[in-house]
Amino acid sequence: MRLEDAPSYLTLEQLQAEIKRYTYRPGWQMSVFQDPFEGPCFYLLAHVQDAYNPTQTVPLGIRSNIPPMRTVEAFGEWLQWRLIQVEIHEAREYLRRDNKILYDPHDPCEPAGPV
Repeated sequence: MRLEDAPSYLTLEQLQAEIKRYTYRPGWQMSVFQDPFEGPCFYLLAHVQDAYNPTQTVPLGIRSNIPPMRTVEAFGEWLQWRLIQVEIHEAREYLRRDNKILYDPHDPCEPAGPV
């Protein structure tokens, strides 16, 4: 395979231009930046109601590595998937039975260690 035949991916500059075309919830800011070790990253910043103390708000800052993207359409699909993952986390904080959180996303679910 020749170098010019290799698949091309969106550059940081293309991803940064593309993210500016999107909006989501009011007040939610989305950007793309370059991590010096992990490549392009998506960053979501918002102030949201605190599920554990509803009279307060908390800053929500989420960074996610962006996998190689061949097209702007692929980036849009990935962005929608990523935002859905954020919403799943938020839903798990708010869903309660008898005022108790059913599946707290902040409870550790990792294995305890070597068996």
